[in-house]
Amino acid sequence: METLEILKLTFTAFGLFISLMIITKLVRVRSIGKISTTYFVAAISILAVLVSVLSSNKYTFFEGSAIVAIVTIFQILFVSLLRASKRFNHFFINKAKIVLWNGKILEDRLVTSNISKEDLIAKIGRSNPHDFRDIKAVILEDSGEFSVIYNQETQDLNQSLLNDANI
Repeated sequence: METLEILKLTFTAFGLFISLMIITKLVRVRSIGKISTTYFVAAISILAVLVSVLSSNKYTFFEGSAIVAIVTIFQILFVSLLRASKRFNHFFINKAKIVLWNGKILEDRLVTSNISKEDLIAKIGRSNPHDFRDIKAVILEDSGEFSVIYNQETQDLNQSLLNDANI
């Protein structure tokens, strides 16, 4: 590879990176650590564009930036549709789901969530319960994480805490 080609590739990568940073700032993405499915899909799409631009001489910096902008605009429209349409939101977005209630595993919910009983038990084990009866609820969050709520005999569970979960 020639020096001029390496410089062009370096400046293209830098320009695309800056473009991506500006676009994510405009979209107001605060963190990449635990991103939603929508942001994840957009990120994969943008990465595919970046790889194409960087690995080929067919696309210029401006063409790559335009494609990244189009993906981002599509993402903004998609998120707007999610907010505007309950049916669209219901189809694309996972809702929190209770998979264990009062110490009893709700196996039908595991099946519909594509989670094995063994995976659930392994996740629960990390929260150090002594017995399933110690647990009031385990919620499979929309992010795929599990939340464990313990029984406390002196307190009732406020049902508003479970508002987003399907009981």
